[in-house]
Amino acid sequence: MGPLSFSKKDQAKERGTESLWDTYFSENGRGACMFRMKEAAVLAQTGLPEKYRAEIWLLFSGAMNEMDARPAQYASLVEKCKKRKNIAFEDIERDLHRSLPEHKAFQS
Repeated sequence: MGPLSFSKKDQAKERGTESLWDTYFSENGRGACMFRMKEAAVLAQTGLPEKYRAEIWLLFSGAMNEMDARPAQYASLVEKCKKRKNIAFEDIERDLHRSLPEHKAFQS
């Protein structure tokens, strides 16, 4: 289970969705070719389990291809952003702690 606190009903739904994705991955593999399959699109509409959410979004959005095609550029952009100060980043950080107090990442 993920870091958020889910109700028993939500936990069961999450496990079910996760099981569907596990089956899909075991039958079709993972990676760039999977998002072109109709089954993957239908499955995505049923929900993305927290366990796979980041991976699937990177893949379906094309971001994974962009990172793979230009690894030096991606690394450079990440480093550039780390050095930038932006008031919006501070607002987001403050709101995350208030919006998601149960999330493990925001507990001390």
